[in-house]
Amino acid sequence: MGTNSVFVVFMCMCFIHVTIQSFTIDHALKLGDRLSVMLRSPKHEYLPKLRKYLNLYTGVLSYITLKLQQAPLDPAVRQFYQLGPPLFMKIPIEEKQLAFKRIYKWTDHDLELFLDEVNDAKKVWIGFSRQIKNKVENSNVKQRVAN
Repeated sequence: MGTNSVFVVFMCMCFIHVTIQSFTIDHALKLGDRLSVMLRSPKHEYLPKLRKYLNLYTGVLSYITLKLQQAPLDPAVRQFYQLGPPLFMKIPIEEKQLAFKRIYKWTDHDLELFLDEVNDAKKVWIGFSRQIKNKVENSNVKQRVAN
């Protein structure tokens, strides 16, 4: 394989990596927005997708965190982090528990399961935040050592 071929393959791999990162971040943002609407104003028609979106969000954020451990800090990931946790994580769900049970006809067990899933999403966000902070600190240390 010639030098030009290696360069083209390298550029394609970089483009694919950036495209995947941008896609997953865009997906996480959209899921976060949808969840914010669903949790702020619960409606019966949200029921089929509420927990699905919550679990998808957690999975996508876990994937981003995993990729962050394996690769340099991507500017798109940094911007995503700088937006802060999604609004749905800031909604006082405790105040909505009775509405969830009434609107979705949830049992205490259903509600408890849902609250556990929300807490899982929050834990994944905290892990993501720690990973970003570690990446930033490590790059700052490397820059100081290089200077």
